[in-house]
Amino acid sequence: MYRRGMIVRFLAGLAILAALAHLVDNIARRGPWWAGTDFAVYWWASYFWRTGQPLYTGLPAHPEMTPIYVYAYPPTLAVLFVPLTFLPYEVAWWLCGLTFLAGALTAVWLTLTLIGLRGLERLVLFAAFLWFPPLHYEAALLNVNLVVLAGLALAWAMRRRDEGWAALLAGLAVGFLAGIKLHPALMLVPLLMRPGRRPLVLAGFAGGLVPAAVALALTAHEFRAFLWVLSGMGLTWTGLPLPADLSVWGSAIYWLGPQAGPVVAALVAAGLLTLAGWLSWPRREQVDEVWSLWLVVLLLVSPVTWPQYFILLALPLFLVWRRARANWPASRGVVRGLLLTAILMCLPPVTNDLPGWVNLLSTIGQAVGLWLCFGLVLVVLFRRGGADEGTVVAG
Repeated sequence: MYRRGMIVRFLAGLAILAALAHLVDNIARRGPWWAGTDFAVYWWASYFWRTGQPLYTGLPAHPEMTPIYVYAYPPTLAVLFVPLTFLPYEVAWWLCGLTFLAGALTAVWLTLTLIGLRGLERLVLFAAFLWFPPLHYEAALLNVNLVVLAGLALAWAMRRRDEGWAALLAGLAVGFLAGIKLHPALMLVPLLMRPGRRPLVLAGFAGGLVPAAVALALTAHEFRAFLWVLSGMGLTWTGLPLPADLSVWGSAIYWLGPQAGPVVAALVAAGLLTLAGWLSWPRREQVDEVWSLWLVVLLLVSPVTWPQYFILLALPLFLVWRRARANWPASRGVVRGLLLTAILMCLPPVTNDLPGWVNLLSTIGQAVGLWLCFGLVLVVLFRRGGADEGTVVAG
């Protein structure tokens, strides 16, 4: 048994090293001038603003890059990126790429540790996450969601502690993320649900919004353009040939059209938020379960949810696994459902390299995977009579 454990540890270690090498190679092969990288959107928008040009415009034409995006974030990110625009673009690209990735992977390891996974099990699950296709795609894009993953993990970890400084830091993290990408502001709700330290959470959240306030003051003349971009976000993707946006907004608008779609999506989103609040309030001291539920709801009700956003679901997926493993063999159906969810989330994103019918089935499968994750969280973490099995964090 000891020898078998050593062999599995060795293989898991090899899998981790191979995955890290593949991640870095994936970033390097795409290169800094790959037209799909989201980092270019941040860097060029920041450079535009620093040099007195309009912030919310298309990217500049570059001989090695096709300008296909418009900066569609609050001005905070562009202002924060200004120091990077004094570095050569390639240097800034590598610096952010490795930093973003290190923060995200640290967050995943922290998540596994805090929910009580240790030893071989933690090693194997970490290796599995490193091979998670949405992580590889997000790393290639260098999207700020890698920072969101790290920041939300920090907020959750701090709110598990019943200490003033931790509550302040949890609010600060969510406030900062809300200032750069708006939708993480929803995670203030589960932060405030836990009794105690709520004024400190709110104070931290307000402090986290300071960079956003400063950025808005510095870019006041761009505010109208930002509101224009923001107002069009929900309908931006109606022209896509596939329902690539997996949120309730993207799915409803694609299948029902731009008139009925937003109405139905608003009703579904309101229902999801109401359900999450109704289920969470009686268990508000069970920080892990409540946070997991709101993470899934966040992706469902967000204006835009791409498949690579699945990396934000590390906690609910790992927590469902831990609860299912503890109740084995009675939970074999849950494990099968979890495996199916993971497989669907690993389907390839929309690409011109695949036939249209493959892209369509893939995006439908990804949407089903997101809803399956929601169902697993409800069944496993919030089932009736299971309140005493939750993770109550006392301090």
